[in-house]
Amino acid sequence: MTTPAAPAPLPAELADHLTAAARRWRDTARTAGPADRTAAELGVRRAYRNAGLPEPERIVWLASPAQGALAAALLVGDANTVRTFHEAGLTAHIGPVLTALTPRTPGDPTSEPPSTLTPPHSSSASPGNAPDPIAAPDTVAAPGIIAGLESVAAPGAVAALDPIAAPGTVAGLETVAAPGTVAALDPIAAPGVIAGLETVAAPGTVAAPGAVAAPNTTAAPGTVAPATTAAPEATDAPEATADPDILVAQLNDLRAIAGASVRHAVRNLPWERARAAAATSLGTVAWPRAWALTGDLLWPEVNTLAADLRRAIGNLPQSATTGDTYSAPRVDGRDTDDDAAALLREQAGSLLRQATLDAVLGQHEAPWLALFDGLTAHATARPDGGTGAPDSSMGALDGLAQVAKAAGWWWPFERLAIVCERPADLHLDDLGRLHRADGPAMGFPDGFALHAWHGMPVPASFGVAMAGLDAKRIQAQENAELRRVMLEHYGYERYLAESGAKPTHEDETGVLWRIDLADDEPVVMVEVVNSTPEPDGTSRTYFLRVPPWVTRAREGVAWTFGVSEQEYQPEKQT
Repeated sequence: MTTPAAPAPLPAELADHLTAAARRWRDTARTAGPADRTAAELGVRRAYRNAGLPEPERIVWLASPAQGALAAALLVGDANTVRTFHEAGLTAHIGPVLTALTPRTPGDPTSEPPSTLTPPHSSSASPGNAPDPIAAPDTVAAPGIIAGLESVAAPGAVAALDPIAAPGTVAGLETVAAPGTVAALDPIAAPGVIAGLETVAAPGTVAAPGAVAAPNTTAAPGTVAPATTAAPEATDAPEATADPDILVAQLNDLRAIAGASVRHAVRNLPWERARAAAATSLGTVAWPRAWALTGDLLWPEVNTLAADLRRAIGNLPQSATTGDTYSAPRVDGRDTDDDAAALLREQAGSLLRQATLDAVLGQHEAPWLALFDGLTAHATARPDGGTGAPDSSMGALDGLAQVAKAAGWWWPFERLAIVCERPADLHLDDLGRLHRADGPAMGFPDGFALHAWHGMPVPASFGVAMAGLDAKRIQAQENAELRRVMLEHYGYERYLAESGAKPTHEDETGVLWRIDLADDEPVVMVEVVNSTPEPDGTSRTYFLRVPPWVTRAREGVAWTFGVSEQEYQPEKQT
């Protein structure tokens, strides 16, 4: 009986182009700084044309995706939406959004709505950032193909969104999993694999001809992207009325001007067709391998960033009263303030989160755009000009790619497009998670910000609290998650010394320590002495974290070696 031959790997040149594209789009997803508005608007108009739609009559810029989600929710909502936002305390946030959405009189020097942003700077376009040449006919998605997904839920939960035209196709969803969860990857990857979801990404910016500019900055792990934007500039925008009936009347007029959402036509259908064409050209073996080199690599980090943004946008109603997008935990299953007010905020937050599902994610579309960028680069690099190369159908995606390289999230409507700035600054740890101790990990020009410690949301005041940390303050912290962060920052060894902790067991292998914490599992550590002396002759002491069920020092040391207590019999401990 012969053994089947292993599937052939991707051609080396194709693999190289895909790998390079993944690097470019990872940089795009991490880019912070002012949008290249000229390039982004050209991309928006091209995306509409590619979808067979008239170009939008107006393109409105907003300072953050929080403002964008609020605007989108108001444009697709009704009188109840307005009243919910008003009663949840978001009236002050509605003012700048209404001002931006309201058309000015033609010929008026203020015909473009005032922005809360500093004047935009174009990004310099280097050959490495310029869009790759694209050309490939659109193809209709074959029945049974699962479309670019999108949903906000716990891992495994899927929320149905735009219906998909082709029979048997599951529609443009968007799965946003918790950090560390790998949500559906690419649809055509392999049997049972769900695919090509909506994520987060975008490479450098593409400057329009004649645009001169300051370069964008990419936030590498542990580094800081430019923090040039703090408080928004003052504008002469009128304050929002406190009368919800007047707001309803104003928004009825604006809805008629904007028209319905066209995200499905502008984003989902071109993606489905391009994916179907590329999958057919590459075949069932090469397609998942191409995805593995691009979208599969970028998805966890970019999707987590998008999920973090959605969470913070959903918490915007709380920030109206606390000034902080951190969601405070509940005590004994109940809200810490008035139940009716909390319910209103939850309803308003739900409307905002739903609005984020109608967004095109700009730079956070990076994972799937990287795949088609790599395929296009490979095709155009061939001596035959791409004849016979895998069909990427990138031609229909070039507008989306151009916006992704130049701006943040955006919402397409029939006659109006809402485009948002990218983060003004961005701080990530070495795993690509939001992380900063002394300020916002992600901040936008209007002051909307996310605070995080190694990916875990924390209050805005948390950095200040960390500066004056001591054992008593750690013990007094009621939130178990924040207490763990404090312990990590403070140091377990230092906490043991200052908290009066006592050893629970000791033998020839080491000393076992236990720290009991309220509403959390205990911290158990084994103290060991390195048997190999340091160059100066001293022996270094280490504290090793072990599971809370460990009760003996030898048991803990054995666990660190992956063996049982009985099996742990070292001839010499190192």
